[in-house]
Amino acid sequence: MVQEVGEEDGWNGGGIALAPVEPMKSWSISFEGTMENREEETSHHVRISAKYSSKLPYFDFDSEMDSWTVARAMSREPWSREYFERLRAAHQNHYEQFGDVKGVVE
Repeated sequence: MVQEVGEEDGWNGGGIALAPVEPMKSWSISFEGTMENREEETSHHVRISAKYSSKLPYFDFDSEMDSWTVARAMSREPWSREYFERLRAAHQNHYEQFGDVKGVVE
């Protein structure tokens, strides 16, 4: 998914679009494109309009991940300059949250 300059309100890619409605509580989800059934070797034009919502707290991996768990995982890897450079390059904000998705598929 990409966020183009001037599109700070969401992400788009491959026919799917995600846009925040209320930060950390609800998102608008849409898709329009071709979906393939690989078992039956058929394809269908599909349109999806949905909303994700949650009243539960989100989990922020940057601040809420247990430091001992991270330390144990890191200690099992062979340490090298390349290893730490890959860790730095791969760093990203990561949130997880349980919620519900309700919508329409056409």
